[in-house]
Amino acid sequence: SSRLYSRCLILYLSNFSQFIYQAPMTQEIADARSVVEAKEEAVRQAEETVRQRNEIALASSLNGTRQSGRRGAPRRDYGAMAGNGPSTTPDMEALDKARADLKTARDEAEDAAILLAEKNLVLDEFKDGKLITKDDFISHGKQCVKPGFDHYHNLFIDPSGDYYYLKRAYHTARIFNPRVAANLDINAINEAIDDLTVFKMPEFTPSFLQGMKAEIAAYKAAVDATALRNGTDCDFWSAVPGAAEYDKSLTAKIANNPEKYQGKTWLDDPVEKARRLWEWWRVQHGTFTYFSKAARLVVLVQASSCAVERVFSQVKYILESIGEGLEENIECRLMERFNRY
Repeated sequence: SSRLYSRCLILYLSNFSQFIYQAPMTQEIADARSVVEAKEEAVRQAEETVRQRNEIALASSLNGTRQSGRRGAPRRDYGAMAGNGPSTTPDMEALDKARADLKTARDEAEDAAILLAEKNLVLDEFKDGKLITKDDFISHGKQCVKPGFDHYHNLFIDPSGDYYYLKRAYHTARIFNPRVAANLDINAINEAIDDLTVFKMPEFTPSFLQGMKAEIAAYKAAVDATALRNGTDCDFWSAVPGAAEYDKSLTAKIANNPEKYQGKTWLDDPVEKARRLWEWWRVQHGTFTYFSKAARLVVLVQASSCAVERVFSQVKYILESIGEGLEENIECRLMERFNRY
């Protein structure tokens, strides 16, 4: 993910100067587009004015015919209304003006459309093969990170992925952390119990899982009793064996190096956190039949290959120290080194 992020950043920086350079161009296009829209609206208004003036002139001409009884004047008025003759009334003069305004509006709208097309053509020629607009950057960024997301999906989300069941196992193991279980509801714990089958342990039979579900209410009450209260630990966590010594040591570290340790608590130390969580289970060992056994089984699962790698490192150290002539003693020496504490 960090490599993908770096790649996106480099591409962004390499195109940033081009992005800044074309910004005025895109602004000019936006302004030109606004002008075109305004001119088109002016054309629509001018067309409406012509229509209204035409109706008024027609009504005036018909009214004049009924009053005079003569046909000559109306004919001249009709010709003017069609744009084929001079205006003879104020209404016809207003119609002529509206027509002239409409022609002007259409000419201006056409000129604005031509200018917009020219600016779009210039920008298209400039941005050929470049990341120009915000949408271009977003689209390219998605293309850059998509392989990473696809890789994650194939490994962890797809049921056929290499780490799909590992992810499910990690997710369900959260219920054995009382700090996490305090924030889970009954349904979430119930679903996690069903998922314990991903560990493929023969002990996790349907009847065993049913026994765990029967203990959910009591387990939830126990974890809630030692949960955080208003962001502050209850007395339990500071009273577990070894907690006072650790807290005293941490206080000294804060005093000696406040920049590094100020604001730190035992929750920020993975080792001390795991130790106190295990102390919680030692206290609750006799309270739960099924939960306690399940926790002891799950905690034995190796979350990584670190333990195996440490064994290889010890074997390498032993061979370098004693040579290969005493290989029959390697297992004993290895056990002694791992169990000396």
